[in-house]
Amino acid sequence: MAYYMSQLRSLPPVRQDLIDQVRSQVEAGTYETPQKIDAAIEAMFDDLGS
Repeated sequence: MAYYMSQLRSLPPVRQDLIDQVRSQVEAGTYETPQKIDAAIEAMFDDLGS
């Protein structure tokens, strides 16, 4: 148990403001833009090529 608690303490803090912002954009239907989709596809191909 102590090991897991120490691991939890070493995690970076949660950016609740960023989470709330993205959640609002997803709910409004404005989060997925062509640029974000292109970036996600490029990142996926980069991961596949590694």
